[in-house]
Amino acid sequence: MMAPRATKLTSVSLALALGFALAACGDDSSTDDGSGGSSEAVPLPATVPVDPPEADSCITDTSAGQQTLECEGISFELNVPAACQDTACGLIVDVHGFGMNGSAEDLHTELSDIATSQGFIVMQPSAPIGGDGFSSWSPQNDAQVLAILNRIKNVFHVMDERVHMTGYSQGGFMTWRFLCARPELFGSVAPLSAGAGNCFDADLPSEQIDVLYAHGTTDGLVPFAGATTTVANVTDRWTMSESDVVSRDAGHNWTRYTNDRQTRFEFIQFEWETSFVLGTRPLLGHCFPGSDNFVGCGADTTFHWGEEVTKFFLQHPRG
Repeated sequence: MMAPRATKLTSVSLALALGFALAACGDDSSTDDGSGGSSEAVPLPATVPVDPPEADSCITDTSAGQQTLECEGISFELNVPAACQDTACGLIVDVHGFGMNGSAEDLHTELSDIATSQGFIVMQPSAPIGGDGFSSWSPQNDAQVLAILNRIKNVFHVMDERVHMTGYSQGGFMTWRFLCARPELFGSVAPLSAGAGNCFDADLPSEQIDVLYAHGTTDGLVPFAGATTTVANVTDRWTMSESDVVSRDAGHNWTRYTNDRQTRFEFIQFEWETSFVLGTRPLLGHCFPGSDNFVGCGADTTFHWGEEVTKFFLQHPRG
């Protein structure tokens, strides 16, 4: 099983690297895919020289590789590419859902492999265990995650333009909260399986940033109706119209919206499902596209969520 996975990730990494290298060099064969953003004006991650990392009171080991740390009262997985020792990397915060932890999140997104190969540090925090024995996030944990994010930025001299956040279910709702409360920190964000109940129901974020959002139409935990409400609210309040269809087949519909400020909001609705049951509740469309792990939609979906998130973040830095 490991050899095919490694081959897949290597091919994805090479394709991403080649595509963005050609774009950066102004290759005549490249075409505008309509994705917008300002990636051409912002250097790629791990290409600009910086001073070596400077340890702090919690992140005392600044070497490359994976480690499990505890800072600000919560533990997290930290994956640092070797390139971050002398060049400015990007940063992706990848947040899990109820009952999971940082390692379980990575089983589905695989960002510790996919994104680190593109020059991103990946931080995957683990929620506290509640009295019921399950891990669970609440808005009270946001300050802890933010403090860890800032520690990593300072220690590794992370590129301000290439800080991003993604999350599944409870982690997706945290991603919406960070977008609403601190949009100035991010280039772009990507919530998964997290619908209505964000600031677009009332007040707007102080800034517009690019968003990739995906939700299963048969979601058994977070109803799809909330997704349609969120799409309507975002596109209405950011004065967006449908720009084009990114991709479409029997399993999904991926639509891009844009406005006069060239802000991009991309929404993926998908039909894929997981067989996982939470208690007595089938999760169905509450799943990770491209993953065959326990809350994955299956490995045979049209795309892999972690791969698409990495592409989107590379294309949509803060400009």
